[in-house]
Amino acid sequence: MRKYYLAIVAVICISIASQAQYWQQQVNYTIDVSLNDTDHSLSGFEKIVYINHSPDTLHFIWFHLWPNAYKNDRTAFTDQTLENGNTKFYFSNQEDKGYINRLDFKVNEVTANVEDHPKYIDIVKVILPTPLAPGAQTTITTPFYVRLPFNISRGGHVGQSYQATQWYPKPAVYDKDGWHTMPYLDQGEFYSEFGNFQVNITIPKNYVVAATGSFDNEEEEKWLKTRANFSLPTHQNSTKTPAAIPPSSSGLKTLHFTQNNVHDFSWFADKSFIVQQDTCRLPSGKIIEVKAYYTPAEKENWDKAVQFAKDATRFYATELGDYPYPIVQVVQGPKSFGGGMEYPTITVISPIANEKMLDITIAHEIGHNWLYGILASNERMHPWMDEGINSFYEKKYTALKYGQPLQLEKIAFETKAITKTDQPISTPAAEFSETNYLLVAYYKTAAWMQYLETVLGTDVFQKAMQHYYSLWQFKHPQPQDFKKAIEESSGQNVDSVFSYLSKPGLLPTQKSTGSKANFVFNFNSWKAYLRNPTKNLFTFGPAVGYNHYDKLLAGGFITNLKLPPSAFNFFLASFYATGSKKLAGLGFATYSFYPDKIFQRITVGVAASHFTMDEYKDENNQKTFLQFTKLAPGIKLVLKEKNPRSNKNRYIQYKSFFFREDALQFYRDTMIVGTDT
Repeated sequence: MRKYYLAIVAVICISIASQAQYWQQQVNYTIDVSLNDTDHSLSGFEKIVYINHSPDTLHFIWFHLWPNAYKNDRTAFTDQTLENGNTKFYFSNQEDKGYINRLDFKVNEVTANVEDHPKYIDIVKVILPTPLAPGAQTTITTPFYVRLPFNISRGGHVGQSYQATQWYPKPAVYDKDGWHTMPYLDQGEFYSEFGNFQVNITIPKNYVVAATGSFDNEEEEKWLKTRANFSLPTHQNSTKTPAAIPPSSSGLKTLHFTQNNVHDFSWFADKSFIVQQDTCRLPSGKIIEVKAYYTPAEKENWDKAVQFAKDATRFYATELGDYPYPIVQVVQGPKSFGGGMEYPTITVISPIANEKMLDITIAHEIGHNWLYGILASNERMHPWMDEGINSFYEKKYTALKYGQPLQLEKIAFETKAITKTDQPISTPAAEFSETNYLLVAYYKTAAWMQYLETVLGTDVFQKAMQHYYSLWQFKHPQPQDFKKAIEESSGQNVDSVFSYLSKPGLLPTQKSTGSKANFVFNFNSWKAYLRNPTKNLFTFGPAVGYNHYDKLLAGGFITNLKLPPSAFNFFLASFYATGSKKLAGLGFATYSFYPDKIFQRITVGVAASHFTMDEYKDENNQKTFLQFTKLAPGIKLVLKEKNPRSNKNRYIQYKSFFFREDALQFYRDTMIVGTDT
């Protein structure tokens, strides 16, 4: 009996140890691709060496075919953009759509059967002719053809400017939780296996190509150096108007890019790119290349892009740990997709209004090399682990360089939190409302990281983050891994801090205090409030109005209306009427509370107004002005929607109107005329 018991214990211990042992798959790519810039297409051939480090025998591999997200108006991408109020793709022309086809999967040179995903057209299952045992590897090949869409979401083309992102057949991640298949979405990023990339890009000779990793081509390097002062030729009759983009060269070139230990590969091509390049010495002493690619139209804002990239790279290397790759690059993308998007060693950023905003955006996107590229968490399930933590460091960078910014995100988030329309930090990306994705996954997580830093202390926090980076670089950390690394390094229990990840509402450090009175035209006072919002804000100032009977109304107002809102709100305006020579006014008072059950909000209140509504002239041409008073009490019950992404706004409202109006009273009188008696 004792031996049997010990045997069971041994089996359980082995099982637990097996579960605790971390593993991840490896996928090595060799891709040959050529660009046809007449029909905006890619023709390619892909060879994948898939290494099974899992303890499981694999009978199939799920592949993402993300260009098919742009195939028609019945994809997950289309559905989400419509939910978010964006109809650009839904109503786009057929020539602006995209797809991937001409696939022929072979596994170790044996044709493989392929099954469609039951729901998503951008995911397929490749059945392995021979099961892939633990520790074994297999070679998968396929040709492919991609029609690039007009770029409204990360990748595609705008004219003959190309952004090849999410462009090749790509295996889904297989980890301890199984397969992670995910359709392409605009709101919600990715999760991919690490591997080594060898990519050959064939393209007309006069295109500048920027891509993940580095290439070794002396002739191309010399040509890129001549692009530092590139400008488009001007029309013969004008010194200011650039000519059209030059035609593509008839000759072709093939560039060979390599990068090891990354989980994605993107490339960008444009005939009008200016190329700036320099080197950067990191705090460790390591020297890396830094490059910036942008069009002449954006030269004024992008002229310092290389310096911004160097500043950001040094900052993140100091805060988290050394940058492991030989190059960091920033590329100007088209206006059409808006914002920035990160890929290993390279990021694409749409045109931005000024240098400061470009600097901040470059810092954020370069920071993703650490928080996404190297610490490769599941962005779709845990967007806070890359976007949120990275936003924390971006805000640190911004404060160091430019001082404390206006707290517009704080005000917007606290408005959502106080009205109970926010969501927990731990919400998956696709389940966030569009507003909450920005305010919670990005801003609130950054505030939560600041709270964690306050609890641990700055030095302990920095060492803990560096420990996390050292422990989990080139791996797929989960939230529990992040927490464990922080506790291991700091020696502190952070359960209470991490509990806020699953709770909506304000963090302990986010509760505003104090009161402030503000004259409406005192702009310095407004800036002070926006930098340090108070719990209460009273705004006062002049008020004017006009109506037919009162004529010009002059007076003043006072209100406590603000964002985030107070439970009790009022507005009062009082006037002197220059026409009627009477007092007039209007106002309201409401009280709101947020039960967060059947009703999202209940507001009770009353509105009142007092103005002149008519006038009367007697036989002596004397005017009598008649006024009214309106009183409107009411209650509004806003129904809570089960789905936070719902655009419905359902409410029940009861309102009564009470009026008192001035009226003239006429009396009948007896008159004696002539000789009547």
